[in-house]
Amino acid sequence: EPAAQDRVVVTGSLIAGASEDAPLAVDVFDVQDLKDRGSPNIQEFARSLSQSGETTGETSLAGGAATAGTSNVSLRGLGPTRTMTLLNGRRTTENTNAIPTAALQRVEVLKEGAGVTYGAGAVAGVVNFVTRRDVDGLELSLEKKFYEGSKGEIEINALTGWVGDTSNFLFSLTYADQDSLKYTKRPDLLKPYEDLPIQYTGDSPN
Repeated sequence: EPAAQDRVVVTGSLIAGASEDAPLAVDVFDVQDLKDRGSPNIQEFARSLSQSGETTGETSLAGGAATAGTSNVSLRGLGPTRTMTLLNGRRTTENTNAIPTAALQRVEVLKEGAGVTYGAGAVAGVVNFVTRRDVDGLELSLEKKFYEGSKGEIEINALTGWVGDTSNFLFSLTYADQDSLKYTKRPDLLKPYEDLPIQYTGDSPN
């Protein structure tokens, strides 16, 4: 009779143990990495990834005003429907604005297609957002960004949690507001095309 074995549980993500020299390399960004990047929101973080294509949200070309209030990750330019978004190893909504940035412990990015492992929804890759498990009490934070010609952005975060011997609880609340920035507030945008500091280097636009 075979000896009893411990049960192995897979939470839906196989990327935590992968290394840079593995066939499917994983980039891991912890809290300090995010702070070094200026504590970006998830949309800004997604745009900063070298393997990321255009993300929708705000008034980007990919979605326009219809996508205001939403954001997503589009790895390798294949779109959010081909990029699997996980929260603590479990599949979640493509709208990453539903994920509290202040509650993140790390972000794991599987940079290559993983359709064999995760299905057609991961052809472009996988992004796994892992939340903190060490919050025991109340944490408050305030972030303000200033832009010339605008009131900028403000974000207020509240985290409360409890850590037990075998389980933990985490509750996150975020309030964010972004003021509009009109093109009339940027004098360079009002100049004739030939006077712009950065010009199109390909064929002349019609």
